[in-house]
Amino acid sequence: MQSMANKWVAMQTWCGSRYLHMGKVENYCDAYYNKDKYNIAYSGLHSPLPDLDTLDDIDVLLPPLRRLPRRPRKSRIKKKDKDAPSNARRISTVRCSNCEDLGHNRKGC
Repeated sequence: MQSMANKWVAMQTWCGSRYLHMGKVENYCDAYYNKDKYNIAYSGLHSPLPDLDTLDDIDVLLPPLRRLPRRPRKSRIKKKDKDAPSNARRISTVRCSNCEDLGHNRKGC
């Protein structure tokens, strides 16, 4: 463990001294990355934005709403003017056989 720490310190001092002896970093960069070359390359592509005072006031409209796809209904919606079919299930109230009250059965009594 101690030898690893010594190697790390030696590496750290070597890297620091290397950058110290390099001098200016600009000497090692290509001229293509200079600010002047950047301005020349993008001079035709930049268009200045107009002032906010000169812009027209435009009312932005919302996009039209559309129904998204989803699962089909479990049963179709029937028209209200049609009568219930004759084989429709009739719902009746439950009567308890223990206390003879309506609304629950013997298990719930």
